[in-house]
Amino acid sequence: MSRSTDSEIIANYAKPIVLRIWGGDEFCSRKELLVETNSIEHANWIEYMLFLKPKKKYQFITLKRIFSGKKKLNIL
Repeated sequence: MSRSTDSEIIANYAKPIVLRIWGGDEFCSRKELLVETNSIEHANWIEYMLFLKPKKKYQFITLKRIFSGKKKLNIL
């Protein structure tokens, strides 16, 4: 259980998510999808090794979580 960053209400962030990492030329831009994880379906702290192989040089990376359902989820 954790507090929602939107409402400060106790929330359960236990639904599966997928993490996408994008490369871009501006803040929050998504020009090239660099990597996408498999569905993360646990609440354990586990180290993942991700390899980014961009086709060109980017100034920024953007982390985006994809989830099912209506509740927002956090990635720490």
